Amino acid sequence: MRCIHHFLTVALTLVVLSLTSCSAAPLSREGRAPGTSLASLPTAEMMTPTTTAALTSTRVAAVFSCPITPYPPNQPNFSPEAPPVSGWYGNGRLWAGRVLAYDDWYAGGMKVAWYRITPGVLLVEGKRLDAAADHLRTQISSGYGFSGFQSTSMDFPTEGCWEISGQVVDPAVPKVAKEEIRFVVLVLPDASRPANLRWNP
Repeated sequence: MRCIHHFLTVALTLVVLSLTSCSAAPLSREGRAPGTSLASLPTAEMMTPTTTAALTSTRVAAVFSCPITPYPPNQPNFSPEAPPVSGWYGNGRLWAGRVLAYDDWYAGGMKVAWYRITPGVLLVEGKRLDAAADHLRTQISSGYGFSGFQSTSMDFPTEGCWEISGQVVDPAVPKVAKEEIRFVVLVLPDASRPANLRWNP
């Protein structure tokens, strides 16, 4: 009887493993099921603590091969003039960072802080790298002078892999950049944005 019980246990295990392997969707070289897109990611209403923890920019970027720009190791501290940010992208003379109130980059509008060591007027542009899309829409707030902190509102028309470029120019010669930085971020669908982070310009 003991041998028969052991045989049945092994047989049942093999059947379960066989059914599991047959029902799983095949994965592409990127590690995702064919046909998966950013638009199919969970929406805010579908989020649970488990999916929220798993849906990080790093994980999604690895799946979709977006070359996200890492933060430089030597991070500046512009407090209290500038608001807290998730991290600063920059070159020592011009910096940009997602305002910490937002937990990630989302399609639609959001606030981005800039800091100018090199004085001048800030210009910001953005383009999607992985698909055709309208250009980034940016509103650069007035009243911040020609150096230091500069507040901006950035509206990504779609999710995807986006390159953002910022330039500091002389108002008298706006076509010549005195300073420039570029960085790449992964923008998630607006539908996955938590309700408390809905755009409020």
